[in-house]
Amino acid sequence: MVGLQSDSGFITVQNIACLSFGAVLGAALRLTLINYFRKLISPVYWSTTLVNLIACFFFGIALAWAPKYSSSYFFEQINFFFNVGFLGSLSTFSTYVVEIIDNLQKQDIRQLLLLLTAPIICSMFIVALGYAIGNV
Repeated sequence: MVGLQSDSGFITVQNIACLSFGAVLGAALRLTLINYFRKLISPVYWSTTLVNLIACFFFGIALAWAPKYSSSYFFEQINFFFNVGFLGSLSTFSTYVVEIIDNLQKQDIRQLLLLLTAPIICSMFIVALGYAIGNV
């Protein structure tokens, strides 16, 4: 199972450490990628969408690999580090919501509708693509 769940039902200190370390690295990469993509993509919020799509792709791969490697001794720690910590902080819903509210306040209905639909549809496609590649 991929997500915030321990085999024993309890989240251990080791799992919290793995999650925390992954989250720090994911957040650092998120900041780096968003700042990089902001130079290439306009308007600014599309850089957030692109980073979220990258995270979705790797989450799709993780979903595909989970059944294959779930019996591994280190699977639980890898799950907490990579899926929950790293990918969880690489992709954030709160930034997406702030960007929606910003477009709502600007009354830019075209951009608002595009931002409300395109990332969700693209994310579903990208997770499926990652899942398919992960099953190859």
